[in-house]
Amino acid sequence: LATAQGKPLKVTDLAPPAHGDPTGQGIFFFLVAVSIGSYASVAVLGGAGAVLRMRARAAFVVATSFAVSLIGAALAGPVFHVVSHGLWGVWAMAWLYSAGILFLGVGLHTFLKRWTTLTMMVLFVMLNFTTSGGLYRPELLNGFFGALHSFWNGAGLVEGLRSLVYFDHVGLGRHVLTLAVWLVVGLLATTVAGLYERRRRAAPAAAPEPAHHHAAPAVQDESPEEHEEREEEMDESVGV
Repeated sequence: LATAQGKPLKVTDLAPPAHGDPTGQGIFFFLVAVSIGSYASVAVLGGAGAVLRMRARAAFVVATSFAVSLIGAALAGPVFHVVSHGLWGVWAMAWLYSAGILFLGVGLHTFLKRWTTLTMMVLFVMLNFTTSGGLYRPELLNGFFGALHSFWNGAGLVEGLRSLVYFDHVGLGRHVLTLAVWLVVGLLATTVAGLYERRRRAAPAAAPEPAHHHAAPAVQDESPEEHEEREEEMDESVGV
């Protein structure tokens, strides 16, 4: 419109950005930091934690997502001053977001194995960053990515943080609901994976055991193929 009229574009900030975030894009880079910390942790929990029971892995997910969100909130607030207020809310939404990614990743790892890292990168890097609205508003995206913006978890985090920090909580509930739905999906994936693993362990247990069989170890038994696959996943985790 300004170009058509031959006049300079005038921009009016409805809410001034934090002094540590003059471009207003710091929330997007906060999303990037928390996302990378989360999906990289999935690679570690999938490779090293695969021998643990699903309940133990779930406990690690809660602890890891807490740590990732806490570090992210510290970087956004006291360190880089991207957020000037509402830091506890920022941390809570980051924890909700990170936990959803980790639970979904740990659940998918049972079925996808070495392909989990690639899948997580597609879901939470390629699609996530593009549709988040952190750099370009959804109105400037094509139809596909603009549609994903309405329910993708990265968009829920970015828009939720904007609502919390800049726009007096307007629409905050809907964005928190988006993050909560992704967390529920992650919990369902982990539950299904746990039931699948329990059934798979029960099948060999039903077979007659040899006389020299000793007490079962506290962790899951691995076949040579599973051990080799887990070693490859650990190599991928180092790369991540």
